Amino acid sequence: MRIVSPLLVRLFLALWVLAGGGAPALARDGVEAGTLRPLPWHLVDYRHALPGDSRTGLAFETLAVTVELQGQARKGDFFYLAALWGKIDGNGFYFGLQTDLHDGGQRPTGGKQSGRFQGPGLIFSRWGNSDPFNAHPPADGWVVVPGPNTPYEGQTLSLRRPFDWQAGRYRFELHSSPAEPPLRGVWLSLRVRPESVSDSWTPDSWTDGGSLYFPTLGSRPHLDLHPVTFAEIYGRASSTISLESLASTLPRRALTLFPLELDGKAYPPDGKVSTPTGVPGYVNSTPLATDKTVRLDLLP
Repeated sequence: MRIVSPLLVRLFLALWVLAGGGAPALARDGVEAGTLRPLPWHLVDYRHALPGDSRTGLAFETLAVTVELQGQARKGDFFYLAALWGKIDGNGFYFGLQTDLHDGGQRPTGGKQSGRFQGPGLIFSRWGNSDPFNAHPPADGWVVVPGPNTPYEGQTLSLRRPFDWQAGRYRFELHSSPAEPPLRGVWLSLRVRPESVSDSWTPDSWTDGGSLYFPTLGSRPHLDLHPVTFAEIYGRASSTISLESLASTLPRRALTLFPLELDGKAYPPDGKVSTPTGVPGYVNSTPLATDKTVRLDLLP
């Protein structure tokens, strides 16, 4: 009997997935091979596939994203649940929840910044501009502009605010409103609320995530057709912790992605899973036909 090399099997599976074949458990090189890449680690990228003209994208006034996390989400995990990452009229953006929010920005109230990671919070960022005039942080939040704490971000504006979140289901909404001259574009305002959390935590009303200005080609913003939902490990509690040790302690987590909604029209997940090399663990992707969702199991 001929024995097939494990390396050839792994290569075949990788090529099969890239060709769009099925959604198997996607193994990734990591701890055992000694090839862990530097942080941050994208544990999974889910690339949505929306219908429409790729040259213009989809116009909207309200964009809604619902994501559910099962598993651990606590201070010290440096875990980022990015509800959506993409482009609006060519301008990169993302928003989501982080377990360890960095406090290093300018506050509307003029309060002091600690320059430290302070715990769970909400983040909303865009690229292509770094003028604080184009950002309206929430009353208890702040705006981060390029500086020593963001050496790799380029020209960016990042709104952040404390938000005591945990595992559960969250609905994010972006609402568009026209910008006043001399600006030519729209303000996009973010808000979030929990829809399904543990019995010990009662959901509150919407939480304000602030507003960012986006230049647009027309009167309404346009979302590109392939935005991404991802889960990321972006730091560690101490620089003395090795990447191998960090990888060995990653817990099981699962993401359930619900249909994206643009102006009330639902677009069920119809994309592909992407998993970078050099990241620990693997992903099982399971379409759930009953409620038109997809479940991503992040397994250590």
